[in-house]
Amino acid sequence: MARWMLAIAVVFGLTLALLLAFRLERSSLAVVSGVVLGIVAGLPVNGVLLYMLWRERTARQAVEVEREESLSARQAQYPPVVIVSGGRPGLEALPAGGFALGQQRQRDFVIVGEEDLPVSQ
Repeated sequence: MARWMLAIAVVFGLTLALLLAFRLERSSLAVVSGVVLGIVAGLPVNGVLLYMLWRERTARQAVEVEREESLSARQAQYPPVVIVSGGRPGLEALPAGGFALGQQRQRDFVIVGEEDLPVSQ
């Protein structure tokens, strides 16, 4: 079945080419043949580009599989660590509303590079 379809397509293409060759002028025939030859000339470049993209995708997938395997091996090697914190020692608890109102501490600021600058007044 596929051979018959291929044979019909070839016969149709040849018939169309002959009709165009006898009915078109020289300039329009030159344009058509230029377009066809340009497409044919671009096919090898497209084939090489597709091959390179396929190789890159295959290499990238191999790297991802290797990375996932090494990650699962590392996760199997070390048990999970769970840290349970009962609070911070040395700090008094805040009231239920959050910060205690009316109690403000003096802030301590550290200015970096202040001692290097000359003081001018």
